[in-house]
This record gives sequence, C-alpha cells and structure tokens, in this order.
Amino acid sequence: MQKGIHLGLIIDGNRRWAKLHNVDTATGYKAGLDKLVETVNALSGKGVECISVYTFSTENEKRPAEEKAQIMALVDYFIENHPSGVKLDFIGNLDRLPEPLKDKILSYKNEDRQYKILLNIMLGYGARQDILSAALSLNDKARDAFENEMAKGRSYEQALEVSKGVFTEENFSKALSTAKLPPLDLVIRYGKVNRLSNFMLYEASYSELYFVDKLWPDATAKEIENIVDGFKSVNRTYGG
Repeated sequence: MQKGIHLGLIIDGNRRWAKLHNVDTATGYKAGLDKLVETVNALSGKGVECISVYTFSTENEKRPAEEKAQIMALVDYFIENHPSGVKLDFIGNLDRLPEPLKDKILSYKNEDRQYKILLNIMLGYGARQDILSAALSLNDKARDAFENEMAKGRSYEQALEVSKGVFTEENFSKALSTAKLPPLDLVIRYGKVNRLSNFMLYEASYSELYFVDKLWPDATAKEIENIVDGFKSVNRTYGG
C-alpha cells in the first residue's frame, strides 16, 4: 500500500447528539458509527494510509454499564460488517473488554489481502497509561541489561552505562502500543472541545491539530476531506 497520511480521529459527542435530538444513547452511538463508515469510505484512496479512531478510552470505563455495552455491541457489529478494502487493527488494553469481544479481536483475521486503508480501532486505550507501560518496559530491559553485564564481570559503572543506553527515543517509541503504526500526521477532533483527551499524546507531538465545532454525528465526509486536502499543503518544519 502506498504511504500516505496517518489521521487520528476523536469522534466525540455521540451522547450529546442523542440528547439534543431526543433519542436514546444507542441511537446516538449508531449515528456515530454510520458517520465513521461514511468517512472511511470517503477517504479511501484519497491519500490517507491509516486512520486511528478513539473508540473507547480508559476514562470511558466510568460510563454506565448499559452505555458501555452499547459501544461494545457496535464494535462487534463493525468487525463483522466493516467496508470492504479496509484492514482492521486494534490497540489498547483488551482486558477491559467483554470476553466474547476480546476473543473475537484476538482471533480476527483480515480477509482482504489488498486494502486501501488501515483502520486502527483504539479500545481500552489511554495515552498516559501507554506511556507509563512503555517506561516500565524499558525499565525492565535496563535492569536485565545491567544484570547481564554484571554477570559478565563488568564493573558497576560499566553495567550502569550499558543499562542507561536502553533509554533512547527509538526504544521508547518501539515500546508504545502504537509502534507498528506509521507516524501520526494529523488529528481531527469533534465534540466542540479543544483538547486531546489522552489521545496519542506522545505521537501527536508534531501532528497538525484541527478542532471542529460540531458533534461527531453532524460531521460531513466532505469537510473531513477538505481538512485532509488542506493538510497536504502544510509545510511541516518539525521545530526546525
């Protein structure tokens, strides 16, 4: 697949949209799912390589059980009925999910060898938790490196220097759950709030950020296409 843009989507506002339209939350979430399908289809073949969509955050655990069940049911439905030509991937703490959904994700195989876009579904995900997990992983590797050097007869100072070498930006990036994804280029957030809400904080350090003053079900594929097209002309200096 040709390299293209990695787009992060924060699809917020489904519950508020349901309340505003005097419908139940399940209808609001379904409207959000329909909008996601529309967006994926619109961006397919338009220079977008990957979409990472914030589906269920660690903070969403605080929501009522009924609402969480509605979200999980829609994720299950989407896995079975996602658009053709779309490769699915999943990131997050799957232990936070119902066992049937967790098992389905772990056993899921993409049937399409040829695909136009990768859709990365983030479930039980939180950037702070992911960063902490990566730091703990590097700490374990540094301890192992130190102990191995000491076992070889190295001095304490030599072993310590080797263990310090584990803590590099490259190794840290590889320890994140997003390591297999392309660099994050662009984040579009819906929901009428201007914040990242614990979404890919490390990865978004040099991403372009767009905050749209709409609830997610009111998004249009055309406006998202326009934002993506506008991004293509951005001169990214990365602080240089």
